[in-house]
Amino acid sequence: MKLSKEMLNTIELVGVGELPQNELINLKFKDYNMLKFDMLLQSYLKDNDWKGFRILFWYLPNSLSEQEKEIIRRKYILEYSHFEHEEMIMGFRDRYFSKENIPVIVKLINNPPQYFYDEDREYVFIRKCIDALKSQKYPESFEAMLKLSETTKDETVKKMTTYWVKNWHIMNGQ
Repeated sequence: MKLSKEMLNTIELVGVGELPQNELINLKFKDYNMLKFDMLLQSYLKDNDWKGFRILFWYLPNSLSEQEKEIIRRKYILEYSHFEHEEMIMGFRDRYFSKENIPVIVKLINNPPQYFYDEDREYVFIRKCIDALKSQKYPESFEAMLKLSETTKDETVKKMTTYWVKNWHIMNGQ
Protein backbone atom coordinates (compact mmCIF):
# COMPACT_ATOMS: atom_id res chain seq x y z
CA MET A 1 0.00 0.00 0.00
CA LYS A 2 2.29 2.76 -1.24
CA LEU A 3 1.78 5.77 -3.45
CA SER A 4 3.48 6.21 -6.78
CA LYS A 5 6.47 8.57 -7.04
CA GLU A 6 4.30 10.90 -9.12
CA MET A 7 1.70 11.07 -6.36
CA LEU A 8 4.37 11.77 -3.74
CA ASN A 9 5.85 14.46 -5.96
CA THR A 10 2.42 16.11 -6.34
CA ILE A 11 1.88 16.01 -2.57
CA GLU A 12 5.25 17.62 -1.97
CA LEU A 13 4.70 20.34 -4.59
CA VAL A 14 1.29 21.19 -3.11
CA GLY A 15 2.81 21.17 0.38
CA VAL A 16 5.50 23.70 -0.52
CA GLY A 17 3.02 25.85 -2.43
CA GLU A 18 4.23 25.20 -5.98
CA LEU A 19 0.91 23.58 -7.00
CA PRO A 20 -2.62 24.54 -5.91
CA GLN A 21 -4.47 22.48 -3.26
CA ASN A 22 -6.98 21.23 -5.82
CA GLU A 23 -4.22 19.03 -7.30
CA LEU A 24 -4.76 16.74 -4.30
CA ILE A 25 -8.36 16.05 -5.34
CA ASN A 26 -7.13 13.65 -8.01
CA LEU A 27 -5.19 11.71 -5.34
CA LYS A 28 -8.41 10.86 -3.47
CA PHE A 29 -7.05 11.81 -0.04
CA LYS A 30 -10.55 12.76 1.03
CA ASP A 31 -11.09 9.01 1.44
CA TYR A 32 -8.15 8.67 3.86
CA ASN A 33 -9.07 8.39 7.51
CA MET A 34 -6.51 8.39 10.29
CA LEU A 35 -6.16 4.59 10.38
CA LYS A 36 -5.59 4.31 6.64
CA PHE A 37 -3.09 7.14 6.71
CA ASP A 38 -1.28 5.59 9.68
CA MET A 39 -0.98 2.29 7.79
CA LEU A 40 0.44 4.16 4.82
CA LEU A 41 3.09 5.85 6.98
CA GLN A 42 3.96 2.49 8.56
CA SER A 43 4.52 0.96 5.13
CA TYR A 44 7.07 3.66 4.27
CA LEU A 45 8.94 3.16 7.54
CA LYS A 46 8.90 -0.61 7.12
CA ASP A 47 10.56 -0.23 3.70
CA ASN A 48 13.05 2.38 5.04
CA ASP A 49 11.64 4.87 2.54
CA TRP A 50 12.38 7.98 4.59
CA LYS A 51 11.73 10.40 1.75
CA GLY A 52 8.23 9.02 1.19
CA PHE A 53 7.59 9.01 4.93
CA ARG A 54 8.80 12.60 5.26
CA ILE A 55 6.63 13.88 2.41
CA LEU A 56 3.49 12.17 3.70
CA PHE A 57 4.14 13.06 7.31
CA TRP A 58 4.65 16.77 6.70
CA TYR A 59 1.88 17.18 4.17
CA LEU A 60 -0.85 15.24 5.96
CA PRO A 61 -4.10 15.29 4.00
CA ASN A 62 -6.74 17.88 4.75
CA SER A 63 -9.19 15.04 5.36
CA LEU A 64 -7.60 14.65 8.82
CA SER A 65 -8.62 17.01 11.60
CA GLU A 66 -5.99 18.95 13.55
CA GLN A 67 -6.60 16.61 16.49
CA GLU A 68 -5.98 13.54 14.28
CA LYS A 69 -2.81 15.14 12.91
CA GLU A 70 -1.62 15.75 16.47
CA ILE A 71 -2.28 12.10 17.38
CA ILE A 72 -0.33 10.92 14.33
CA ARG A 73 2.56 13.25 15.17
CA ARG A 74 2.57 12.17 18.80
CA LYS A 75 2.83 8.54 17.69
CA TYR A 76 5.62 9.01 15.15
CA ILE A 77 7.80 11.27 17.23
CA LEU A 78 8.37 8.23 19.45
CA GLU A 79 9.16 6.04 16.43
CA TYR A 80 12.93 5.77 16.10
CA SER A 81 13.14 4.46 12.53
CA HIS A 82 13.22 7.88 10.83
CA PHE A 83 15.20 11.12 11.08
CA GLU A 84 12.51 13.78 11.50
CA HIS A 85 12.54 14.22 15.28
CA GLU A 86 14.05 17.70 15.44
CA GLU A 87 11.50 19.05 13.02
CA MET A 88 8.66 17.15 14.69
CA ILE A 89 9.38 18.47 18.18
CA MET A 90 9.00 22.02 16.90
CA GLY A 91 5.34 21.27 16.18
CA PHE A 92 4.85 20.49 19.86
CA ARG A 93 6.52 23.78 20.72
CA ASP A 94 4.58 25.94 18.25
CA ARG A 95 1.29 24.26 17.34
CA TYR A 96 0.17 21.25 19.35
CA PHE A 97 -0.67 21.86 22.99
CA SER A 98 -2.30 19.17 25.11
CA LYS A 99 -1.69 17.26 28.30
CA GLU A 100 -1.23 14.08 26.25
CA ASN A 101 1.94 15.56 24.76
CA ILE A 102 3.71 15.94 28.10
CA PRO A 103 4.67 12.28 28.72
CA VAL A 104 5.70 11.93 25.07
CA ILE A 105 8.07 14.89 25.32
CA VAL A 106 9.49 13.62 28.61
CA LYS A 107 10.21 10.25 26.96
CA LEU A 108 12.16 12.06 24.25
CA ILE A 109 14.18 14.01 26.81
CA ASN A 110 15.05 10.80 28.63
CA ASN A 111 15.62 8.76 25.46
CA PRO A 112 16.64 10.93 22.52
CA PRO A 113 17.08 9.26 19.13
CA GLN A 114 20.43 7.52 18.78
CA TYR A 115 21.30 8.95 15.37
CA PHE A 116 22.79 12.13 16.80
CA TYR A 117 26.49 11.82 16.17
CA ASP A 118 27.79 13.78 19.07
CA GLU A 119 26.70 14.89 22.51
CA ASP A 120 26.38 18.56 21.53
CA ARG A 121 23.93 17.70 18.78
CA GLU A 122 21.90 15.57 21.17
CA TYR A 123 21.69 18.47 23.65
CA VAL A 124 20.37 20.76 20.92
CA PHE A 125 17.55 18.27 20.44
CA ILE A 126 16.95 17.95 24.18
CA ARG A 127 16.81 21.76 24.44
CA LYS A 128 14.11 21.77 21.76
CA CYS A 129 12.22 19.13 23.75
CA ILE A 130 12.45 21.26 26.89
CA ASP A 131 11.14 24.24 24.92
CA ALA A 132 8.24 22.09 23.69
CA LEU A 133 7.51 20.94 27.23
CA LYS A 134 7.50 24.57 28.43
CA SER A 135 5.05 25.42 25.66
CA GLN A 136 2.42 23.00 26.89
CA LYS A 137 1.36 25.52 29.61
CA TYR A 138 -0.30 22.99 31.90
CA PRO A 139 0.52 22.40 35.57
CA GLU A 140 1.56 18.89 34.49
CA SER A 141 4.34 20.33 32.33
CA PHE A 142 5.75 22.17 35.34
CA GLU A 143 5.47 18.99 37.42
CA ALA A 144 7.24 16.98 34.71
CA MET A 145 10.02 19.56 34.45
CA LEU A 146 10.42 19.62 38.23
CA LYS A 147 10.66 15.83 38.32
CA LEU A 148 13.23 15.85 35.50
CA SER A 149 15.33 18.45 37.33
CA GLU A 150 15.28 16.36 40.51
CA THR A 151 15.84 12.91 39.04
CA THR A 152 18.07 13.23 35.98
CA LYS A 153 21.65 12.09 36.31
CA ASP A 154 22.68 14.15 33.27
CA GLU A 155 24.18 17.40 34.55
CA THR A 156 23.42 19.33 31.35
CA VAL A 157 19.76 18.31 31.39
CA LYS A 158 19.64 19.08 35.11
CA LYS A 159 20.90 22.64 34.45
CA MET A 160 18.39 23.19 31.63
CA THR A 161 15.41 21.91 33.59
CA THR A 162 16.39 23.53 36.90
CA TYR A 163 16.72 26.92 35.21
CA TRP A 164 13.23 26.58 33.77
CA VAL A 165 11.73 25.46 37.08
CA LYS A 166 13.34 28.38 38.97
CA ASN A 167 12.07 30.89 36.41
CA TRP A 168 8.66 29.35 35.68
CA HIS A 169 6.65 32.18 37.21
CA ILE A 170 8.58 34.84 35.33
CA MET A 171 8.42 32.96 32.02
CA ASN A 172 4.66 32.42 32.37
CA GLY A 173 3.84 36.00 33.31
CA GLN A 174 2.91 35.29 36.91
